[in-house]
Amino acid sequence: VLPCLSISSISQNIKLEFVKKSIKQDAGSIAFNVVKIYNFDDETIIIKPVLLLPKGWAVFSTAIKHTSILGKDSISIPFRIRIPQNADSDISHKVYFQIFSQQNKLLLQEKFNVNTNPFHDWDIRVPKKRVYFSPGSNKAEFDINITNNGNTTDTISLNILLDKKIQLSTKNNLEPPRELILPPGIDTAINFQAEYVNGQERIFDLSKIQIHATGGENRIYRAVIIEKYSDNYSPFEIDNTLPHQAEFGIR
Repeated sequence: VLPCLSISSISQNIKLEFVKKSIKQDAGSIAFNVVKIYNFDDETIIIKPVLLLPKGWAVFSTAIKHTSILGKDSISIPFRIRIPQNADSDISHKVYFQIFSQQNKLLLQEKFNVNTNPFHDWDIRVPKKRVYFSPGSNKAEFDINITNNGNTTDTISLNILLDKKIQLSTKNNLEPPRELILPPGIDTAINFQAEYVNGQERIFDLSKIQIHATGGENRIYRAVIIEKYSDNYSPFEIDNTLPHQAEFGIR
């Protein structure tokens, strides 16, 4: 039978440390570390170890169970953890290891940090089909969607090239944004108002809006095509003074 030691006595006579104080590697990979627990007392102690991970992370090791440490001895507990694919590289993730007594009282805890390497994965989506000016109107509306599927904040520069026949604005008649700051896992939409300003009367016209986006090492090029049809037309006129003949019948 093991002697019953006080909680304060146990806390003063144990030490907890990680072999790796911090880890940096790719998101989506498996990290490995070892925790060492020292018992400086003469008596054997029984502890309940608990590993606390950030939300969405997983342990890839056998369950850590109650264990005993002989007096003046130590143990090493290796473990592996799976880093999620979307683990934010802009922050340091903390992994805690706690030791509880047989009475479920927290004796000691330590942590180590996990930092992930950044990867950029953002995209811009424009309307798949052509945009049309409404009949009788010189204005059209469309959205572009910017999505950041990477694990780091991206600053995306927008260079929008217009035909001379088109003027472009956003809601409240604001100028189109030149730059967007998009955190990881976030998407946003920009609503554009296009106005046809060509003074020439045309029955049919095509306009092209080019969107050049850059951020980090990424370069993306998209285009929006806008069609305009004139609803003012001249119908055919029949000159009844010319000789002509028409015959209608049903067989």
